[in-house]
Amino acid sequence: MKVAIYILLLVSALIISAAYFVNGKVVSTSAPLAVIPESPWVIEGESGTLGAELYASCASCHMADGSGRSDGDVPRLAGQSQKVLVHKLQKLRDGSSYLPVMLPFARALSADEVLEVSRYIAGLSTITAATLVQTVPAADSLAATKYQEYCSACHGAQGQGNDALLAPKLCGQHSAYLLRRMSETRQNLRGDADSGMAAILNIIEKADQIEIAQWLEAIQCTATGLSAGSNT
Repeated sequence: MKVAIYILLLVSALIISAAYFVNGKVVSTSAPLAVIPESPWVIEGESGTLGAELYASCASCHMADGSGRSDGDVPRLAGQSQKVLVHKLQKLRDGSSYLPVMLPFARALSADEVLEVSRYIAGLSTITAATLVQTVPAADSLAATKYQEYCSACHGAQGQGNDALLAPKLCGQHSAYLLRRMSETRQNLRGDADSGMAAILNIIEKADQIEIAQWLEAIQCTATGLSAGSNT
């Protein structure tokens, strides 16, 4: 019994000692080792609104500013059309679009909450020139020509989207995500692929798809419209 008590005391002492030393340096216990923001999921100054509160559950993946991830796993949402966002969420809620990771979030929202969170996301600031790729393709580049030929009729001359067709804004979207969605649409992995778009993607060479996606990523969307990005 005494041996067990001695061992327990020794372990406690070691734990306490370790709290004071990190990599051989004395650590002050009077100050925190890291500053934790009150809420990492809501942009400063935006808290208190219903849209911001609802979006907090989305921000863990899509980021507080709606910027998503450049690796293609999570799309940029900031500045996307409210009408398009509502449409996407409604399809998830009614089961006409299959995206398992999003289903619990979409189905937890009421119809009014879908409107509120979509309005909030649409109002988030879009990308700035500092986030653009280093080399922006010229307006008369092969990528721009291919985009005009295959995509502009629905998504707009520079990827600004089309609410009447429920075509999402593509300008400034991560190229890796655009390429993933092209592949998913061709295979109809979500069960709601537009047959016309799938047919078009089937005739666009992979190399051209890559160039188109990179060209779209390099277009700077603005609050009032869009403009061609400039070299950074």
